[in-house]
Amino acid sequence: MEVFHRTQLAEELATYILDDATSSSSSSLLLAAPRGTGKSTFLSHDLAPALSRRGAVVIHVDLWEALGEEPGEVLAAEVRSALGRHDGALIRLARRTGLVERGNGAWPLGLLRDDVGNMVSLTHALAALSDECAQPLVLIVDEAQDIITTQNGKNILRAIRSAIEELNMGSHHGLRLVAVGSERAKLAMLAQDLKSSLDDESVRDVPLLGREFVEWFCHHAPGSVRLDVDQVEALFLRYGSRPSWLSAGLDALLRGTNRDPGETINVLTNAMVHLERGAVRNLLIRLRWLGPLEFALLRVIAAQGWDCAPLWPGTIKTLQTVLADDGNPATMRVDVAQVGAALETLRERRLLWRSVEGVYALEDMAMRDRLKYAGLLSDATRQVTPLFAVTD
Repeated sequence: MEVFHRTQLAEELATYILDDATSSSSSSLLLAAPRGTGKSTFLSHDLAPALSRRGAVVIHVDLWEALGEEPGEVLAAEVRSALGRHDGALIRLARRTGLVERGNGAWPLGLLRDDVGNMVSLTHALAALSDECAQPLVLIVDEAQDIITTQNGKNILRAIRSAIEELNMGSHHGLRLVAVGSERAKLAMLAQDLKSSLDDESVRDVPLLGREFVEWFCHHAPGSVRLDVDQVEALFLRYGSRPSWLSAGLDALLRGTNRDPGETINVLTNAMVHLERGAVRNLLIRLRWLGPLEFALLRVIAAQGWDCAPLWPGTIKTLQTVLADDGNPATMRVDVAQVGAALETLRERRLLWRSVEGVYALEDMAMRDRLKYAGLLSDATRQVTPLFAVTD
């Protein structure tokens, strides 16, 4: 399958990441882009190859490919995998960590590889890999906000911070971290664990795909389909700049028999509308299995965003109002313990994201738009004045 390449953006970022003159500021880079807008494709097909062409060893981890697994362990496992491709690095690591040679002259490489992230420090492992390859290392972590949802993930993140400090000085060849996520505020929290090299303002937005992509898409459409770039661009932007949705619209065109150019945009529009309604319908099916309090709480958090303080009295009062509006008995009362339990239920069902420190947010920010589309974000869900406001 052909891929639209964002070569210029990849080269610009690769230069920023690997340029020694800016290494103090670029040792860690945080990139944000909404889900479904092509960021993972960009990382795999453009940024990673651009870094490799410049001589970097790239270790690429997508935490969403291992949903349900411990994020810190997924990271450590990928480092182990990279080491496994370089026996020389494992030998260096064995010497550095004091492991002795076995009687048969073989180093305990399998044991050593399994211990990375446990008995063997991540700093030692990455230093050995960098020294063996004589190249800088770049660790790319997609959906990086999940690292800070577990204590082990936080520990691994601190280990990466230590490795960055160690490998970017002395005789080593350098280590860079590229942490990519779907929301700036979550990445800003992650930045606090890398505060030696980052601050909240270090989060950069990945530009959304625009006209250049639409032109490429229209040019690569089958010859039997004629697409107007201006019309397709307007439709693409209206529905969130999601490449997969545009591809689904093209599939709908190819399945049809009417290829009248005047009807093309209508078919594409109908496909987009169908996808949007399908996303809303799928969410509503998941919400049917929630209890009244969980249903109300999710909508209040969606409506108020980062200003929501779920356990504060004002929010409890708001929840009582929403529950009454939903038709629940007026005698139904809510307390802090019940809200705490409801928060955990929503997290377990992957509707809410939670940091180790107990900060909650929507798992996917697109959920807010879908709840709004379904008419579920009423005035009542916004009826609380926060003690303080949080700005992005």
